[in-house]
Amino acid sequence: MRRGRTTAGRARRVQAAIAALFLLAPASLVPACGARTGLHIAQEDAGATPPSASFCASVDYRSGYSSLSIYVLLDKSDSMANDNKWDEATSALSAFVSEPATNGLGVGLGYFPIKNSCQAETYAHPSVPIAPLPGNADNIKSALAKQTPGGDTPTRLALRAAIEYARAQQIANPHEEVAIALVTDGVPNACGSSVANVAETALEGVKDSPQVLTFVIGQEAGSEKGLSQIAAAGGTGQPIIVGKSAQSAQKLVDALEGLRNTLGTCEYAIPGVGDAALEPSDVTASYIQTNGGAATALSRVPSATACGAGNGFYVDDPVAPTRMVLCPAVCQLLHANAESKVSVVAGCGQHSDGGVPEGGLPDGGGGCTSVVSFSCTPQCGSGQLSPAVCDGIFWTCPPGTIHSDECTTCPVVPHGCCKSDGTVGVVSCVNGAWTCPPGGRLFGEPGCRPPDVCTELLPCASGQYCKVPDENCGKGSLPGQCEPIPTSCPGGGAAVCGCGGKTYPSACEAAQSGADLSISGQCSAPPGTFPCGPYFCSTQSQVCRHTLDFSKVHAQNSYQCITPPTGCSTGCGCNQCACPAGKACKESCASSGGERTLTCTVL
Repeated sequence: MRRGRTTAGRARRVQAAIAALFLLAPASLVPACGARTGLHIAQEDAGATPPSASFCASVDYRSGYSSLSIYVLLDKSDSMANDNKWDEATSALSAFVSEPATNGLGVGLGYFPIKNSCQAETYAHPSVPIAPLPGNADNIKSALAKQTPGGDTPTRLALRAAIEYARAQQIANPHEEVAIALVTDGVPNACGSSVANVAETALEGVKDSPQVLTFVIGQEAGSEKGLSQIAAAGGTGQPIIVGKSAQSAQKLVDALEGLRNTLGTCEYAIPGVGDAALEPSDVTASYIQTNGGAATALSRVPSATACGAGNGFYVDDPVAPTRMVLCPAVCQLLHANAESKVSVVAGCGQHSDGGVPEGGLPDGGGGCTSVVSFSCTPQCGSGQLSPAVCDGIFWTCPPGTIHSDECTTCPVVPHGCCKSDGTVGVVSCVNGAWTCPPGGRLFGEPGCRPPDVCTELLPCASGQYCKVPDENCGKGSLPGQCEPIPTSCPGGGAAVCGCGGKTYPSACEAAQSGADLSISGQCSAPPGTFPCGPYFCSTQSQVCRHTLDFSKVHAQNSYQCITPPTGCSTGCGCNQCACPAGKACKESCASSGGERTLTCTVL
């Protein structure tokens, strides 16, 4: 059933998707951001005034993780030597990792520039890999002591490498949340870096899976405008600007503490609704514990003291709320499940036309709004329009007609055309059908070969499927290659999880169905097996070998079911990592019942 959605509503949802997943600073840090001071707790009647129907926006937040890590990406360009900014930054970082309160927090460290290099591979490896404190504190302090500022600001190269490293960490440890803290005093200015393309890189971190957020801590007030663009694209709202003062080092420590606290508590940004005046009563929320599970509504309570042990939340300001905070009981419940998500809704009262969340509103109310943003037509291009009808709680089209939006959208295949002059042209969506310029042919038609590269939104021609190296179904940062669909498959091999959540007897049979492999974990494991990335290994005889390869320009993950030699039940200590010649490998093992995993890290 189609739900009524306005163009403005879609735009708000796109904005909300890249808005702050967590508000950056707690109350003690807000003055450094230039925002209002103090944490205001709403004291109004939580049941008063229904949500407004004049605006509607919603966003889902990942809430399931049990451990936290921060990868500090530190600017050491020439300008950091001015006004003691370098000394303040390094002393603040040293103090932060030495605090007893940070014990258990994972922290890693990277720099830019490195030898003024513009080569991506130069930035691929962290100076200090992420590891828990306090064990990693001395490594970080020692690394800081060996560096001096110098060079330009190739922020884009460094941030892209940091995001790939953080994503690899989260793939290896699904219950870990890894965020980047970009500490810099200025705007990007080297190796093709600019505010626009660094923000684009930060946005890729937000959009791709697993999601990586980029927090921005600025040491120069004059660069706030550019840093704000990067922070907003990185999913964390506004940067924290510590500025130049006698308290700058302590403000930087406070900023890092605030980042840790924000990640560790269930605080979520309320999605933006443009210029509308948002009130606490406009905010509703729900959560799910597992993918595809039923949503559970959350009750809004007046304040933190009113939480009790129920499924509740409260907002931060009784006049103009910007964030909501889950009560401790439900926060703890969601952190324990890696698949849990929280949906935060602004407005959408009386089932507004602005974009009702999937599954309906948390309050389960009924009735359609009097505002309808679309019409219905028997077919695209007919010129005949008819009104939508109210079907219970949603506006929809009567039988025999289609939603007018379907005449301005097209399926993703094909995605281009071959022009008559031999060049590749852009395809247009006309009345719901892909159309080439006069004389052009669509990708996949006779004489028009589509490109080899593919992604989720750039699929292959008929008879091919998209094989992506990270086995993330084209949703990650790596493009795939179009490969022919196999005509036959030999027997044997491990069962696999295919894109779309279906289990196949083998990788070949998944490819026969046009499906790439999936590491999302949404498939059912066959009896007697356990998941190993996209594969299912035998609990009786096999070990899952997970390889994290940081020796390449782009960090890569791979999985394989192996049968270790007799007397080597876990694979550890038996040279089962198959370390490439000339590379160093570290191995670790985990075992739970019949599920045994050997993790190999290639450096």
